Amino acid sequence: MWIFMISCLLFEPAQIEMLEDICCEDSASDVDSTLDVDGDGFSVADGDCNDTDGSIYPTAVEVCDGIDNNCDALIDISLTPNSEMLVVFGDVDGDGFGGPQELYACAGTEGWTDNSDDCDDGNGNVNPNAVEVCDGFDNDCNDLVDDADPNLIAEWVYIDGDGDGYGSEYSIYTCDMTGTSTNYADCNDSDPTINPGMLEIPMDLIDQDCDGMDILDFSDCGSQVLECSEVLNINNLSVPFQRVPKGVDPLQRYEISSSFVMMSTEMTQIVLESLGEYNPSYFQSNFSGQYPVESISWHSAASAANSLTDFVNGTYGLALSECYSCVNNICEPSPRGLACTGYRLPTNAEWEYASRAGTEYPFSADGSGFGDVIADMNFCPENGAETYFQNNANLTLEEYAWFCSDNEGTSSPVAYLKPNPWGFYDMQGNVAEWTNDSYLGQGEYWDPWILDPTYEYGIVRGGDFWSAPLMLSNEYVESDIPTSMGYFQVGFRLMRRLND
Repeated sequence: MWIFMISCLLFEPAQIEMLEDICCEDSASDVDSTLDVDGDGFSVADGDCNDTDGSIYPTAVEVCDGIDNNCDALIDISLTPNSEMLVVFGDVDGDGFGGPQELYACAGTEGWTDNSDDCDDGNGNVNPNAVEVCDGFDNDCNDLVDDADPNLIAEWVYIDGDGDGYGSEYSIYTCDMTGTSTNYADCNDSDPTINPGMLEIPMDLIDQDCDGMDILDFSDCGSQVLECSEVLNINNLSVPFQRVPKGVDPLQRYEISSSFVMMSTEMTQIVLESLGEYNPSYFQSNFSGQYPVESISWHSAASAANSLTDFVNGTYGLALSECYSCVNNICEPSPRGLACTGYRLPTNAEWEYASRAGTEYPFSADGSGFGDVIADMNFCPENGAETYFQNNANLTLEEYAWFCSDNEGTSSPVAYLKPNPWGFYDMQGNVAEWTNDSYLGQGEYWDPWILDPTYEYGIVRGGDFWSAPLMLSNEYVESDIPTSMGYFQVGFRLMRRLND
């Protein structure tokens, strides 16, 4: 074999071509890789990638000719400095961002970029423009991985603080799903026995199934009230309450910081008497049970709130704290103030928030926005004419409120007219209502407010059966009523703040 190979090398090229069938073709695989065929000083064994071209060998200078001159598997790109080429960085994964490897390349070539910003040039999903995802890599090259990276894009889930499978309203992007849920309907994320999957236990003042009600369905509210959130059973009397969610005043003046429940109707005389309180009302008749309490002082209304708190604690086994300290028929806010958990009068802000029911208008009416009256709001309609709302000739104030147009000069049964959009009856008209507050100097539209016991005048809202439309409106506040006296136009309703 060696004789034939040496013989081939002694012939001229033309002779070698004639003899290739005899010696070279069949023995090509047996050519010694250590031989330097093209005489450039490198054999195949030495790394010569083309041993038939003397200008191609491992130490040759790479030039822009479309050939791998230096046998580094890179065409027109060099790993060694080359003043005739551009200084670039290798982009192995082709994502447009280079690694730390500095290269030299001819214009028009591929596999490189002008930056070295890639933190992993072997992964096309990792570069400064990539989105951080849950894969254990620092996708966006900011040295933060998965949940540690605030730029993470993952499943949008909700914090499930009590581990009941229902999340709160607080949501996050996270890779670690521990303590989270895709459901945000939990109304109490600190108690696993309260969530939309629980069975409601009626009449315990707890909304177990998070439907906003402490009842099984609206039929539990009684015949006169079509909607409610919870019902207190006071000596076989059903007293409905509406739930009001916390939020910002529609006119952006104040914020209600805690949700609350408030009586759907004004306090009635029969309920007041069932709580063991004296009924001072002027308008009493055989139907007084459905008539609102009036002629009651602020202090007596506060005392009735404490009585309701005591009744609920004894009946339902709760430990609500009283909201007033009362001695000798004089009441003042308890040291807990508005942090009390029992029943009390609504603050001026809470009352107005419930009355507006999400609307910006003087009257919430049906919530459609037709809340301005056409007639002069300072005067009663003449000759029994009805008071129509602006832009709606089919909607009148008389449908929602007892006021001077009735001309009866007395209070009327509660829940007889239409409620406002949140289910509250007689928020305008019938009898005006005490609030928890004393005077506007404490901050006209702040929540919370609280009565100053050293100031003898309280705030009443809503107007009454003798009032002109203006005094009934959500924009009218009366603050010059002595708290120690009762007036046959003034009553009240009670509320309780919720823990949320």
